[in-house]
Amino acid sequence: MSMLSDLAEYGGARCSSASTEVSSGAAQTSDVGNPKLPIPRLGTAPIGAHRQRTSRACAPCHQRKTKCGGQKPQCKQCHDMGLACSYIASKRERERWALQSIQEKLQSYESLLEKIFTESSADPLKAKILEDLIHRHFKASPAVLESLLALGSPLDRTPSPPKHGLSLNRMHATWKSYARSELQPLDHEPLVQITAIDKWTSLVNNDTASHLLSFYFAWENPTWQLIDQYSFVYDLESGNRTFCSSLLVIALLFFGCSLSYNLDKITDRREEKLLSRKLYAEIQRLWELEKNDARLPTAQSSILIGLLCCTFGLDRIGTQYIMHGAQLCLHLGLHHESPSYLYGDLPDEGGYIARSHKLVAWAVYDVQGLASQVYRKVPAWKQPPRVKFSPVEAASLDGGVEWTPYPFQSPVSQPFFYTAACFRADLVTIVHDIATFALRFPEAVMNCDDWDYGHQLYQKLLQWRVTLPPPLLLGQNTTPHVICLHQYYHATIRLA
Repeated sequence: MSMLSDLAEYGGARCSSASTEVSSGAAQTSDVGNPKLPIPRLGTAPIGAHRQRTSRACAPCHQRKTKCGGQKPQCKQCHDMGLACSYIASKRERERWALQSIQEKLQSYESLLEKIFTESSADPLKAKILEDLIHRHFKASPAVLESLLALGSPLDRTPSPPKHGLSLNRMHATWKSYARSELQPLDHEPLVQITAIDKWTSLVNNDTASHLLSFYFAWENPTWQLIDQYSFVYDLESGNRTFCSSLLVIALLFFGCSLSYNLDKITDRREEKLLSRKLYAEIQRLWELEKNDARLPTAQSSILIGLLCCTFGLDRIGTQYIMHGAQLCLHLGLHHESPSYLYGDLPDEGGYIARSHKLVAWAVYDVQGLASQVYRKVPAWKQPPRVKFSPVEAASLDGGVEWTPYPFQSPVSQPFFYTAACFRADLVTIVHDIATFALRFPEAVMNCDDWDYGHQLYQKLLQWRVTLPPPLLLGQNTTPHVICLHQYYHATIRLA
């Protein structure tokens, strides 16, 4: 009351003084109007101590809408209830966390509803009860169950078509949407047919595995045939472990994933990236389990991981993986004519093991030799393998073999894989001699004999190019591995 009475007295005195001034000086103020009266301001209340508030509640308290003490690393509420306490840093992250929580709930509800539909379809009485229940609730909240009713009755609902995913089916579905007759036709089936992928991994189904492995063996493998397609697929289907392992399967699927794309929009690789992340995590897990398993698939996987690391720019680590795989192949005796690991006591009917041996041995030697030169490392293999394809043997194996740019049916080419492998082995041998000769300098001084020997090596390199058969000339064969063969030759000429 004292504040109000003081304010009233102040206002009355101010008004009385103002009226006196106006009456005494009316002539002076008549032109400018009534003067403004100052309004007295109330003093601000003293700032007291405010209650401490938590700037952000932890995620569990925020979800349960309960008071959070804000203690870190675990608030009192979560500690008492035995909950995992975590704090979300920003509003955006809280919104993302909330959206993820909702999505997880929706997925669990959808999975539960799908299970209910599936189980009730076998019992007509249960199906009828479920249908009546849905229709009854649909009248009360149509927006909630509209999508559920769109599935139809469990009594007459047909299975929905399978999702295409990463498969040749997806490419066919996209290609048909263009509805143009001039489009290049696609393969009807993947080049590699897989029916037992579940023996090795649950990350992909047979369709996806067939599609991705077809990409790998059509595009990636012919350059360096680190994996013999026929031996690998045979062991994958039969469950044998001489030429196959879970780690090797996942590594090849990862490489195939890097070659897959969406025909509708080749830059749209969301599905490929999602699967690649899962495969990469599985590669890391399986490596820790299988790295000490002294078998050929482990060595091949190590080299593939090394090539993958080099692709990511991790050259030092990648080279270590490549050399580790090459050293393991050396331990298995792949550089010898008849390693016991491959041949054992069983006869090689049809020569399939010998063919795989020659392909893989030269591929391993070639890759580790290039890695040692590019990254200046000591090669694991000091000498080339003692086995190789003869030109006659290679020509016989190449008879009737065709190559197409999967997933397209054309153009059809005769690739001459084995003939290319035969002549690439000759080129790699010359490169090995050149590299061995170059390592002597500049520490040593070149004499006349050194110059003569260097000239002989260079002439061998030129002669190799002259002796190439017509199927390996770019004018007649432009398959990827033949192009890479010529690029390798020209790079060697420049260095020589």
